Amino acid sequence: MTDMDENSGLCPLCFTPLVKGGCPLCKARGRKNRPDARTLPAYSLLKGRYRVGGVLGAGGFGITYAALDRLTGARVAIKEYFPDRLVTRGEGGGILPVNSDSRLAFMTSKARFAEEAKHMAELRNVEGVAAVLDFFAERGTMYIVMEYLDGVTLGTYLAKSGKVPFAHAYALLRPVMTALSRLHAAGFIHGDVAPDNIMLRESGATLFDFGAVVHSDVFEGARRVTLKKGYAPPEQYNAGMVLSPSADVYALGATLYRCVCGAVPPESVLRERKDTMKKPSACGAKITAEEEAALMRCLETSADARFPDMRSAADALDAAVEKDKRCGATRDKLLEKLLGATR
Repeated sequence: MTDMDENSGLCPLCFTPLVKGGCPLCKARGRKNRPDARTLPAYSLLKGRYRVGGVLGAGGFGITYAALDRLTGARVAIKEYFPDRLVTRGEGGGILPVNSDSRLAFMTSKARFAEEAKHMAELRNVEGVAAVLDFFAERGTMYIVMEYLDGVTLGTYLAKSGKVPFAHAYALLRPVMTALSRLHAAGFIHGDVAPDNIMLRESGATLFDFGAVVHSDVFEGARRVTLKKGYAPPEQYNAGMVLSPSADVYALGATLYRCVCGAVPPESVLRERKDTMKKPSACGAKITAEEEAALMRCLETSADARFPDMRSAADALDAAVEKDKRCGATRDKLLEKLLGATR
């Protein structure tokens, strides 16, 4: 009997229990299992324990799969380190360097990825952060096993809604600010804060996708691997600079800006030359002068002019929001409304 026979009552893509008419989750999200030469063969078994399903997301440095933990019966998400400019998929699903020149770069970056996986596993109890449950080397690369997050990404919601009043956006993202404050206090920088990496769940907003996470002790001189235009600060474009927690402050500020203005800020390196970014109030956002001042400081192109870390940014935003009577809606009610609108 095959593993898929054992799990015949589950969706082969996301392992959600099937109902009449198919998988309720994949059907609702229009998810299909599209063959891709870059991805693992369908239903691959990793570590003799994790049965791989469909692709949840992919980028230039990794592919995230839905998977089933055969030991516990729980759904999990598995991120595979796959820097597509350095490696290719070999027979049987293994990872191979593209050429001899890329081999050293891949081995070095893979070792760094493994080191950061160890650090992230230590933070599995930080509220608002997707828990890292396991990590291991196999098929020539590294894998990180994380908790499976049900819900919708903030990016998906914004694509449908356009924009959100500042008071609502702040209430939704405040737990993410707390999570980033704790990451910074532990010496980490997320490096890829953006709407697509924030999951809206019934329990609150959760920050995920830690493929770009770095520890401040080992980040000096590291090459920047994640650049989301509009969300990445100028220093993230410069491989010779050391990132600080203020890089996450900029990205969180850009995420708030996207929520309230309905558009991503102009690319930060272009803003350094000529800043054409409109203030939220000029975009018709419902925001007070104090809130706007705190948000604009998050988005300073100079790291020295920004809040130094998320805790100081959150304190300033908290103080501004306390004066705003429109912030009376509870986070739970907002999440219930937003999740209901996307189902």
